[in-house]
Amino acid sequence: MALGDSLMTGVSLVAACAIMLIAPVIMIADKNDSMTQSSIQTATTNFTNNILTTGSITQENYDNFLLTLASHEIACDVEITIEKQDVNPVKKHSGDENIGDGASTIYYTTQIVEHLPFKVNEGDKVSVKVKSTSETIFSQLTGADSKIVAEEAGMCTYNGMN
Repeated sequence: MALGDSLMTGVSLVAACAIMLIAPVIMIADKNDSMTQSSIQTATTNFTNNILTTGSITQENYDNFLLTLASHEIACDVEITIEKQDVNPVKKHSGDENIGDGASTIYYTTQIVEHLPFKVNEGDKVSVKVKSTSETIFSQLTGADSKIVAEEAGMCTYNGMN
């Protein structure tokens, strides 16, 4: 056996060992990202559905949602948007047209959080988006731009009756 053959065999063994060690770690990290993605999507859906069916965002619900996200040990940005339909839009008659029928006001996360509990009325549109701001282990190992993102939106069905 020549020196070149021994060197090639050694390099092959090192490469095989590296693949046998690194590949499972990458697969586990990918599986962990998938489970985290699913869990964050579920939490976002539950939080949004709670808003849509109860007609409000309470401090307790908001804090619980943030704690659920924090339990995954990744940094996240939460964007909440509520488009409130104007109850009494100004109507100006211009010929056969009513101007102002679709009047609405849009509230964003900081405005909503400053005024908790925030009331939402039937017909208002609610959108919640969560986006990770930190790299996951999978993205660190592979260099992939892997972000955890969850979105949920809907129209409030709460009509003030219980």
